[in-house]
Amino acid sequence: MDILVVNCLKEGRKYMMGLNKIINIPGGKLVGFLWRSDNNPHTVEVYDGSKDISEINLNASENPFVVEGQLYDDGKKKSYSIKYVDGLYWLRVYDVKKLDAEVNEEDIQEYKYIASFDDAPGRLYFKEYWREKEDPQCLVFKSLCPTEFVFVGFKK
Repeated sequence: MDILVVNCLKEGRKYMMGLNKIINIPGGKLVGFLWRSDNNPHTVEVYDGSKDISEINLNASENPFVVEGQLYDDGKKKSYSIKYVDGLYWLRVYDVKKLDAEVNEEDIQEYKYIASFDDAPGRLYFKEYWREKEDPQCLVFKSLCPTEFVFVGFKK
């Protein structure tokens, strides 16, 4: 996979940015959605995990392109957040199993949102992970800050 890992200075997070190369997302029983540029925001490709999907290729030079996507592989516990900005793909891959082990259970918030598209098999389900960080505005005391907001499928 040809990618460039860049630091987002404001948030201190690492993102993978596709440099007009093809980014491959491994196939499997994926759950989530892809919104393509030739569709309105209420028409998306929905994956409900009922069948195996071959690998998904994101090519920044192809049209139509994926404007936004959230995919989750429950078997591998991997979540993929896809955004297309200014001709480049921004892909964030989360290891949900690792995040669940690193963060205390009480520091994980769960959210369910009603999807803006009709074919959703349930509500969009996200986990938000909070971690202690030194805060210069709090005399460098540690405070809980949200660090990851991760798609983990659909929930009824």
